[in-house]
This record gives sequence, C-alpha cells and structure tokens, in this order.
Amino acid sequence: MSYTAMKNIQLCYNNDKAFIYRLVKIDARRKESYNPDWHMIDLEIGNIHLEKHTQYIGLTSNPIKRAQFHRTDKNSNLIMQIFAIAGSPAEAKYLEAKAIFEYEEKYGTVPPFQKGGDTFAGA
Repeated sequence: MSYTAMKNIQLCYNNDKAFIYRLVKIDARRKESYNPDWHMIDLEIGNIHLEKHTQYIGLTSNPIKRAQFHRTDKNSNLIMQIFAIAGSPAEAKYLEAKAIFEYEEKYGTVPPFQKGGDTFAGA
C-alpha cells in the first residue's frame, strides 16, 4: 500500500481526538532551522506554548490538513507544534482558551496571528 499525504489527511477525518497546537515562527535565513516539508508537524506535550516564537494557538482534529492551510494562508515560515491532546470538543476548546490566556498573561498580548483573541467577539 502506498503512503501519501492525502491518505494521511483522509485518515484524520472523524477521529475522536482534538489536537491543541501552536504555530512557531522559524528563521528561513538559517538553513538548519528551515524545513521546506509542508507536512512536518512537531509533537511535544507540555507547556511549550509560553514561548516568544509562538505566532498562533489553535485546535484541530486534522493536524495535517490544518498545517497545510496555515502555511499557505499565513506564512511558509511557520511550523505546527502540537502540545496537548483532548478527548472531547469541550476539553479541546478549554485547553485552547487556557493556552491563549496563559500566553496573554505572560506577554501582555495574544499571539500575532490570533484574530479576535483580544476582543469579546465570539464569546
């Protein structure tokens, strides 16, 4: 059986997990830190979202497709790093909001690509 990115994306649909992630800005000028693979996703469970290179905090049940979207829509110098896994939609929303809150508490503002993160829109 051949393995493709598209098959991997399809396998992620309708799963029972949610992944809380951050987008990390990488330095494209430094050859050793830049990875042109648009499917690369880092997984490191813990409080790593409280770090100055965090550009966005979000949640998804399909990390591969979401990572591709972010790199084409926001910036090709971003890489997805999953830092928490939730077993229900409510838990995922809680963990995402908590991470954004903790980031704002530490840095005084939400991550740069966090649209609406500093307003009551959608609350």
